[in-house]
Amino acid sequence: MTQKRTYGIFALTFLGATTKEVGEIGWIHDVKWAFNPGSRPERLFTPDLAPLVFSASDSDGLRLEVSPRMEGGHLPGVLIPTTLRGDLKLSENGSVHFSTRVSQEALEQAGFTPGVWLEASFALECTMSDQPTLEEQTEAQIQAELGAEPLFPSEAAPAAPDVLDGPPLTDTGAPPTLTLDPKADGEDLPFPIDAEGAD
Repeated sequence: MTQKRTYGIFALTFLGATTKEVGEIGWIHDVKWAFNPGSRPERLFTPDLAPLVFSASDSDGLRLEVSPRMEGGHLPGVLIPTTLRGDLKLSENGSVHFSTRVSQEALEQAGFTPGVWLEASFALECTMSDQPTLEEQTEAQIQAELGAEPLFPSEAAPAAPDVLDGPPLTDTGAPPTLTLDPKADGEDLPFPIDAEGAD
């Protein structure tokens, strides 16, 4: 059985872009891409990796790596959030085409103008959300310090479920309770004890 991929970054070929203003969102760029069939193996998209792209899209895990070209070389890549628009489509020549949306605000925050589509090389970074969030990791650490079973074993991240609806829940048992020792003879407590209400 093939292990499920949870991360990939795939080289892209820019095909075209449409810029428009969308209500409260503001100016956006709908960009058409093809996965580059001639890329090196670690950045090559194959059809069996389509579930990774869709899973990353569902969990806001898609980023465009934008590497501006300069004097025959490339500047370091910058990651920009993007969203998938529609499906992946197989073209007549066998390449896989698709579209993503990028906000003008995201471009500007990265220091780019819309002209970057013609002045850079691109890749699509896909990260599937099967790792515990920072909040979940903190909660797991607190539970471990209190003696409860950890939510996620420290030696391995939780495996991605077959149905992508979040990690399985783990029963951690009842939360720990705090007990006070009874007052010893001659000991003063900083607060009064209601003898009538005590068990």
